[in-house]
Amino acid sequence: DAGYFDFDDMILEVVKALETNETLRQMLEERFQYILVDEFQDTNDAQMRLLYALTSSEVHEGRPNIMAVGDDDQSIYRFQGAEDANMLSFATRFINPTLVSLSKNYRSTKDILDISESVVAQSEKSLRTLRPQIEKKIVAANTNLPKGQVHFKTCHTALAEYDFIAREIQKLHGDGVAFKDIAVIGRKHASLRELVPYLHAHKVPVQYEKRQNVF
Repeated sequence: DAGYFDFDDMILEVVKALETNETLRQMLEERFQYILVDEFQDTNDAQMRLLYALTSSEVHEGRPNIMAVGDDDQSIYRFQGAEDANMLSFATRFINPTLVSLSKNYRSTKDILDISESVVAQSEKSLRTLRPQIEKKIVAANTNLPKGQVHFKTCHTALAEYDFIAREIQKLHGDGVAFKDIAVIGRKHASLRELVPYLHAHKVPVQYEKRQNVF
């Protein structure tokens, strides 16, 4: 009613305009002749339609100047409609795209990368599974990172896991580690909220951080 647009409106209105106004589409396609898409694994259908509209001219003969950078193992915006299958459709939408695999990781140690690899390799929807020609063996390129230890623990229930975490933190504190130097990272906030009572039961002080939705 007030005439305001949020981010979704911006995308959808532009897509609608490009798909219904050929003059506008041609004008923008002429203006933006080189396109780079970052975090490509987090694109949704509307964003893909926008990309296709801007690269659909017959002049390109199926090979427009577009580069997409992404990692299907890092797709985290499915709740916003993101679809990592877009990375697969990219290779079929455009003719013979050049595939470049970046294998060097400068952020993590070899131990962390090896454990991560054992987890993500189980995905049946991974690009490496669906397109075997894609080589994706990540190696640690930064040898100056501090060495830590990675321990793998299996618990039979979520409640047993929460109790284990609380007792493990208390044990670390007893060995001289300050509470402020211990962090628990969870995939969902619901899991962290359920963990808090167990931390309180073991007299572990808690500082809980949550980023609020910008809307």
